[in-house]
Amino acid sequence: MKRALSTLLATTALVASVFGAAGSAQAAPPIPAPVDYLALGDSYPAGVGVGMTDSYPALLGAKYSQLEVTNKAASGATTAGVVLQIGQANPTPDAITITVGANDVGWTTVLGACLTSPTGCNLANSTLGVALAAVPGGIVTDVAAAQATNPKAKIFVTGYPELFGSIAPGTTCDLGWTINPDTGLPVEVQANTIQGASVNALVDALNLAIQGGVTAAQAQGAKVTYVDASPAFTGHRLCDTSTAWLFDFNTAVAVGNPAAAFHPTVDGQQAYATTINKAGFRGAVKSAH
Repeated sequence: MKRALSTLLATTALVASVFGAAGSAQAAPPIPAPVDYLALGDSYPAGVGVGMTDSYPALLGAKYSQLEVTNKAASGATTAGVVLQIGQANPTPDAITITVGANDVGWTTVLGACLTSPTGCNLANSTLGVALAAVPGGIVTDVAAAQATNPKAKIFVTGYPELFGSIAPGTTCDLGWTINPDTGLPVEVQANTIQGASVNALVDALNLAIQGGVTAAQAQGAKVTYVDASPAFTGHRLCDTSTAWLFDFNTAVAVGNPAAAFHPTVDGQQAYATTINKAGFRGAVKSAH
């Protein structure tokens, strides 16, 4: 009887230890290896108007616990500046995003010309050609420098959103007040149908130049994807049918940063993050290492 009892107790202990070990293994899944993400570019990924903590790189980082985000983007950066940003960053990122090109063509000056003069956009368009022609080469250089940090890294180069919704003929859209840089005096900024459409056409031309650079980089073997950010803003542009996901001068002043005008709000930054994620960023994170 004692032998039978001893055997039963030993068997019970063995079963408990086996199932206990299995339970412990299930309760402690392996921790994903860190994935290094490097964000590069201008004021859009830098989060002007919302802060870097609400920029699209930070919002992408919040989606994945294993993602370690380094954001080197800076307001005013050009394609040449992105190469310098790469030199200051983690040497071997797994995923890289780049939003740049607007400052290469003097976008602030172009936009000011379009919105403060009836013929400003025509003049800007006529002088923009040379600057636009140089953008693809700048993108190719940036992608090559980014890819050199890690031959396996996935790179995502974004475009910019069209800024205006459809403005009804014969009406104007109030964008608020700003300071005229030439006179130093306050000026009210409005956009009519022609101005809104002209600005959007210039954004489209810039996006085509950026996409052309991505296509050329792909032909050289780079692991790069062009991300069209504009469709995500449909219905949410300035003067549009729903709440704008871009700051105008009124809302920029409201957040204490007049320079935020024409930059994405938090919702706009989230639109960027969602679009990039769907364009392959999710897969890049999961396939890293």
